[in-house]
Amino acid sequence: MSPRSKCSTAILSALLIARTLLGVTPANAFSSSPLLCNVDSATMQANHGGPTNSGNGGFVLSSSSPTYTPGQTLTITLNGVQPFKGILLYAFDGVGITQGTFQIPSGYQAMSSCGGASTLGHASPAFKPTPVSFTWTAPATGSGSLTFATLVCLDRPNWYVPAPLTITEAATDVAAPLPDAAQVTLSAAPNPFTESAAIHYSTASGGPVTLRIHDLSGRLVRTLAQGTDGPGSHRVTWNGCSDTGTDLGDGVFFVRLETGGRTEVRKLLRVGRPATP
Repeated sequence: MSPRSKCSTAILSALLIARTLLGVTPANAFSSSPLLCNVDSATMQANHGGPTNSGNGGFVLSSSSPTYTPGQTLTITLNGVQPFKGILLYAFDGVGITQGTFQIPSGYQAMSSCGGASTLGHASPAFKPTPVSFTWTAPATGSGSLTFATLVCLDRPNWYVPAPLTITEAATDVAAPLPDAAQVTLSAAPNPFTESAAIHYSTASGGPVTLRIHDLSGRLVRTLAQGTDGPGSHRVTWNGCSDTGTDLGDGVFFVRLETGGRTEVRKLLRVGRPATP
């Protein structure tokens, strides 16, 4: 071997040792932790490359019970037909706040940057078998319907967003109070959604109603209703497009309802749908 070749080999070896000591990994290496807190296809595409794969990849979430009571422990299972490397899993309520806590098994971690044990992620790039079950404890107080969202990554850049799983709060023997004239309700499902979301709202008394969609920056992107509605329940479907017909793609949106001097806002996530160029 020539002196120059020996020198090049020595330099390469030194660089590899330095990268190891400093914990530096190649750009295409698989991370030992999720790099995000929400099921966000745009961020995943930036971090892992490539758009979300179509379909669910054979991954399906299930629960040991379709309902919960405050403080109850449930088993949440990720069913699949193939092993995976990375996962992000959490439950959130109707306003987008994460709820409940996971018991963290070996190979996984509580995401301290995402609210701790309310969000579970992988802790190593090793392949993990399916099905895999996690123990989850419901919040101590009732929080209405809760939705589990997950993102599963096989390897760079193969990743999937399985359909969300929704569980409802079990009914109690305590009668709910009758709504007063000013009571207003607002919800959206499914959340997250891909193609369209059904937005439900109700008022105990009729009157002027404005229902709008805003993006994460607060910009108004769509007016869904503006006029006068009678009392009772109403339903509007939003297809993820702006007032000009542009598909807005993935992102975080806010549904804003104004009626009877009241304002209600709900967080709405869209995943698996790139924006129209």
